Amino acid sequence: MAASPQSAPRTWIVDQAHSTAADGNPGTATAPLRTINAALAQAGHAERLDSTRCPETFALPLDLWQAASGNDRHSATMRCARDALQSRVVSWQCTFDDSIRSVICQPVTGVSHDWFGMVLPDQPLPGPFQQLDAGENRVWLWPLPVVTS
Repeated sequence: MAASPQSAPRTWIVDQAHSTAADGNPGTATAPLRTINAALAQAGHAERLDSTRCPETFALPLDLWQAASGNDRHSATMRCARDALQSRVVSWQCTFDDSIRSVICQPVTGVSHDWFGMVLPDQPLPGPFQQLDAGENRVWLWPLPVVTS
């Protein structure tokens, strides 16, 4: 039996600024939904999101973001054992287990350097920091050191 072709993932368009946006719409570019909750409901997710407490910092878990937006279909997550943003000296401290090097990413067209201006390797880590490794890491965010490549 031949395998059937896989259909493209469905994307629901949410555009609160669109003049005809409504949660009863089909979620297309010409008839977008008004809220992310409507997109999640149409995608078959029972979760409802409450962004009223912190609308400026509203965030979705990856699986709900994928369902609501249709983006990042091949993204994956990994566990960070410890994570802290320092404010006295702007830096990020994090601890990763050995799985950090098992995450395989494809280069992104047009992105050739990391946060510090270093040339990306052939198989970059996810995100802008390519010097992360298993164990304790500290990334200085500001001021940036001068790097010549």
